[in-house]
Amino acid sequence: SLDEVVRKGRVLASEASESMRVRYSPAIARWIAELESGEWGVDGSFEVDHPLLDDHWAVRHVLQYGREAEVLAPDRIRAAIRARLAAIVK
Repeated sequence: SLDEVVRKGRVLASEASESMRVRYSPAIARWIAELESGEWGVDGSFEVDHPLLDDHWAVRHVLQYGREAEVLAPDRIRAAIRARLAAIVK
């Protein structure tokens, strides 16, 4: 049923066993805060724990914000982003 896959206004096919923590810079924090629940930093940044169901989605999500977003955890997503950027530079 629809109620089984829609959680907090998002479609999730299964429960996420882990999350990805992203720090959004003060330059875009207010727009992210309009869409997500998170924590404000003293510097005006905004940190969000996203359900992590797909590593490829995580990389695409963060890269769309360029240097305005930084993955804080998990480390494998940080490594995947570095690898994707290295491949682009090649």
